[in-house]
Amino acid sequence: PGDFPPIQAAIDASSEGDEIAVAPGIYGSSADNVVDMKGRAVRLYATGGPDVTIIDGNDGTVRRRGILCRSGETNATVIEGFTIRNCAPSWYDWNGNGQVDGWEFFGGGMWNRGGSSPRVVDCRFENNSAEYGGGMCNWDEDGNDNRPRLENCTFTNNNVGFGIGGAIYANGSWMELYDCTFLGNRASYGGAITSMQQASNPVLVRCHFQQNTAVLNGGALYTELSAPSQNRCTYVQNEAGRDGGAIFSAEPGSSVLVPTYVQCEFIGNLAADEGGAVNNFSISPSFVECVFQDNVAIDGGAMYNWNGANPSLLNNVFCQNGPDDIDGNWNGEGNQFNQTCDNDDACPADLDGDGEVGGADLTIILSNWGCVDQGCEGDLTGDDLVDGADLTVVLSNWGGCR
Repeated sequence: PGDFPPIQAAIDASSEGDEIAVAPGIYGSSADNVVDMKGRAVRLYATGGPDVTIIDGNDGTVRRRGILCRSGETNATVIEGFTIRNCAPSWYDWNGNGQVDGWEFFGGGMWNRGGSSPRVVDCRFENNSAEYGGGMCNWDEDGNDNRPRLENCTFTNNNVGFGIGGAIYANGSWMELYDCTFLGNRASYGGAITSMQQASNPVLVRCHFQQNTAVLNGGALYTELSAPSQNRCTYVQNEAGRDGGAIFSAEPGSSVLVPTYVQCEFIGNLAADEGGAVNNFSISPSFVECVFQDNVAIDGGAMYNWNGANPSLLNNVFCQNGPDDIDGNWNGEGNQFNQTCDNDDACPADLDGDGEVGGADLTIILSNWGCVDQGCEGDLTGDDLVDGADLTVVLSNWGGCR
């Protein structure tokens, strides 16, 4: 942008393999999208990081989408270090009838279509909106597999009103998410993420979901005909107006693939009806070495299984869920059902020792961010680095020590 003031001009002038360095600033556009990657296999990166390099879709008069990938971008297209905020899409005539239908608004922050699978790193999606995927939509009318890879990204306060997938909507998309955080997103279904259809089997590793809300089902995650694979993810204080305070899973998309959750934590989630943490409808996921604690619903404080659902539970811990732990069928062994929770590690993230995990502990993490050394204050994971993994530990233990 020093040579090409609008980001788009730099992309238009780029060739395969180029690196486009974007200086700190707030970037907008008069086009429908602030940035259209146009299939370029380039690295678009912010030199100052997301705190000071912002793609803003609101010019005070019109809101527009942040980023569009529609030309078969691969993981060779890298978007790194931006905040994408205040974005909303223009109308797209999905069904070709020439009429503006209320649902034809896709991907406020970013839309991946046309078989596009970019790599998105260290980006923040904030206060974006649409009808499908307030922060990001991975879907198109031709049934292409749009499978972005997201690393260390944060989705905050994105929403779709009465739509689907507050932060991300994925349909037929085998996306990958690593070390991503979802805070305060909202939708009718899937406050943070909605994943649908048989080819939509996302991989989530070390992701954190907190205080996301669904008006109806799936406070954080709603899946239908989808088999997500999750490892070491945390769901804290998510809420559904009906079922599945953290997760609502419906209908198997395959006789072979089922949703799997390994070493995940479900803490303090709430459903107004069934399944304080998880609600399984006609689907039988696998839960291995997970923790269900302080989740609440009318039935099935931790889990509600119905209409043929029979999940496999192996070596999980259930404690302080109300009014009961599980309502419905399940199978497995090695599970612990305790009235109270083990307090041996009651406050693993209480860095200042005040008896609760809160803003002071978060400040310690942020003030030591990027420290690479033995004994870094805030290194909760013991990897000699203060980064997103340590932030996840603080957020997943937020609140008073038990």
